[in-house]
Amino acid sequence: MHLFVEKLRPGLKETNKPGPSELEVLDVYRYKSSNVYQDVYVTLKIDGAYNKRTGQYSYKGTPLLVGSYHNFRLKDI
Repeated sequence: MHLFVEKLRPGLKETNKPGPSELEVLDVYRYKSSNVYQDVYVTLKIDGAYNKRTGQYSYKGTPLLVGSYHNFRLKDI
């Protein structure tokens, strides 16, 4: 397993100082998919912004859409 995946744990947060957390890891699930690999699923709580005009949520200017891929940074991960 990659080193960065091992650092993921519930309660890990990205905060906008001194405000509330913008991103928080709620749960981390690991499943052994083979003798070599593991699947990792992470449940996140995201403080997104809602645009009434478009009806979409966004996080730091990037739309949050179901099924889309996103990169998130949590501290040194």
